[in-house]
Amino acid sequence: MQSQTTAPIDPSALRVLVTGFGPFGPITVNPSWLAVKPLHNTTVHTLGAFPKPIHITSLEVATSYATVLSLVHPPSARTSISGGYDFILHVGVANPGNMRTELCGRKHGGQPALLFLHIPPIGEPLSTEEATEALRRIVSWVCGQEDKA
Repeated sequence: MQSQTTAPIDPSALRVLVTGFGPFGPITVNPSWLAVKPLHNTTVHTLGAFPKPIHITSLEVATSYATVLSLVHPPSARTSISGGYDFILHVGVANPGNMRTELCGRKHGGQPALLFLHIPPIGEPLSTEEATEALRRIVSWVCGQEDKA
């Protein structure tokens, strides 16, 4: 799936915020941030006959209880970072294995849709590039589904 870095944001684009977490404990670079960082300021498109542009903004989030709570605990997640975003994808690291969804919420009352996704450590089994590509595809698919709702 092709993405392109953009200068101006297409006013018709869906706006997506993708967060990855910062260092914690002995982990100096969080795998979730490695996968999310390349998506910053890129545009992908929804799937289907009439693709819509999706502008992605990436944000590294400090791995502290207070920071995480302020971003992901409803309803604060919907008020602290929701301005202008149609969809927020929080990506964290999990045990080796497959990606898995923790929680999903639909767009409601002007608030963005939320999805919490856990990815395995980089290289177990996905490389950084494979994880980033999987995230691009997830964003395209989810935004296309929201459009159908």
